[in-house]
Amino acid sequence: MIKRGLRLFSPSDSPEYRRTRRIFLVVYGAAVAAVLFPWPKVWEMYPMILGIPFFMVWMVLAIVTIFLGLLILFRSEPKGE
Repeated sequence: MIKRGLRLFSPSDSPEYRRTRRIFLVVYGAAVAAVLFPWPKVWEMYPMILGIPFFMVWMVLAIVTIFLGLLILFRSEPKGE
């Protein structure tokens, strides 16, 4: 019998591995959504932070969050695979 559908984890994956990946997916999805849907622009907010428009700070924080999430994901991979 062929099982259909999206399989994110194999049955042999440990619970810690699955939890780490789920947390990563939530954080990564939120950061990507922050880049794709610029909420401060929608709210028409134009404050300045350290001389930089809030919209630009919003984008930089989202990109840094994506980078840190990928770095943590890479470092959490089991060695030797």
